[in-house]
Amino acid sequence: MDGGNRKVIIDSDIAVPDGMTIDHIGKRLYWVDGILNQIKSTRFDGTDTHTVIKDADKLPKPFDLVVYSSFVYWSNWDHKTICRVNKYTGQDYSIRANYIRSPLGIQVFADGVQPKGVYACFANLIYFN
Repeated sequence: MDGGNRKVIIDSDIAVPDGMTIDHIGKRLYWVDGILNQIKSTRFDGTDTHTVIKDADKLPKPFDLVVYSSFVYWSNWDHKTICRVNKYTGQDYSIRANYIRSPLGIQVFADGVQPKGVYACFANLIYFN
């Protein structure tokens, strides 16, 4: 992890990627850009990049995002909201929560969101007799 095998995935139409998330099921990387007021996604290798939504009114100060089911959810610290749109079409915009004091990081806790694996702490347990 010294950066020796670093690969650039995106190098155009990006200013400040405030938040990034991985859609493990869809095998895509999503990011929200607060300068360009947009949410974009790409395959893990940087191909098939597309804009989910680009709208200064709906994305004035986005901070973080998460993908769950068919939707992208993001926190908006200017409007103090949590919003969502359809991750395929950018349609079906809705505000899911209002008047949040400082909406910054956002997470989804649900079965199937992250790939199954061995929890590192359990894999390295030491038992004493």
